[in-house]
Amino acid sequence: MYFNAEKYGFYNTDGRFELNAKTDAIFCFHRLGLALAEKYSKVYACTSEYANTGLLYALAGGLSEGGCEVFLCEDTDNASFRFSVPVIEPDCGVYIDKNGAITFYDRFGIPSRELPPAQTGSIRGHAAKASNAAMHRISSFADIYISNLMRASGLKGKKPDCAVSCGKRCIKRLWETFFESSDGNTVLQVSNDGSKANIYSLSDGFISYEKLILAYIAMYCKNGQAVFLPDTFHYSADKLKNANIIRYSASGSIPEYAAKQRFLNDTLYLCTRLLRDMEAFKEAVSTLPDINSLSRCIPADRPCFPDHRIFSYDNGRAFITKRSDSMLKLVVQSASPETSAEICGDIINKLRYTDEL
Repeated sequence: MYFNAEKYGFYNTDGRFELNAKTDAIFCFHRLGLALAEKYSKVYACTSEYANTGLLYALAGGLSEGGCEVFLCEDTDNASFRFSVPVIEPDCGVYIDKNGAITFYDRFGIPSRELPPAQTGSIRGHAAKASNAAMHRISSFADIYISNLMRASGLKGKKPDCAVSCGKRCIKRLWETFFESSDGNTVLQVSNDGSKANIYSLSDGFISYEKLILAYIAMYCKNGQAVFLPDTFHYSADKLKNANIIRYSASGSIPEYAAKQRFLNDTLYLCTRLLRDMEAFKEAVSTLPDINSLSRCIPADRPCFPDHRIFSYDNGRAFITKRSDSMLKLVVQSASPETSAEICGDIINKLRYTDEL
């Protein structure tokens, strides 16, 4: 759903809406709340570490004035907010970061570059004002998320023996709710937004995020069960036995049937499900093929280059995504780092010196 960011004093940076420096922030957030209330019935909104409570309440005031039911929290990390959204099932989630920029999330917790589509029957006008308008304060989205994940992951008794490494303290603290280490032989390296993780193990070496997803499919998606993956995910997934891999285009919005696959969107859920049985996990990893992915950003002088292209090789494949008129993102997939580097070099040379691509 298109969102005219400039009309409300914002500008869109690849799905992150930042305030124009010359605008009145409180006024803009209140107007934004009124606009969202015309589209949605229930909205969740939060900020982190009490950083922008004034903006949060301005947004909530506009939402409730417009007849919307709004749930707000003054201090929740982005990961807890994002991954608790599917549990609560609002029409839209709004996260305000420390700089006052906002990100919209759909009802599955997927970041949206525009406004998430309204659910059937949820679009409302100002004629419905005050009928369901309400404002509720929530002490912590993290508590909601942790409680749900404890049940969904099937963890019982002792936590999996795994250390957690993360540059963001709040994310590290969240993950340590589910993992603890006695010897440091296995370490989860988590990204600062909690959306991806790798594993370093003394016995099994480096296990990438993509390989964790493959291990999950091998362990839990059997007997021809359909698994929906973006067409940019490593091609080795198509060779897994007993799983029915169905691809969708990564250049468009994520289909609802794919968004409902929690293991693909919630990395902490993925890791708790894998590591609750360490022996079964190691056995699954040992059966997986070797995979490698390499990513590069390339300056481009071709404004007319397509937004998304796929190239197939005998020993791998590559994707080029247009980031802007002057920048392309190249992702190469193969079975080894050496092959990925070779394919990467070939494509970069063709882009720079020929017109073959």
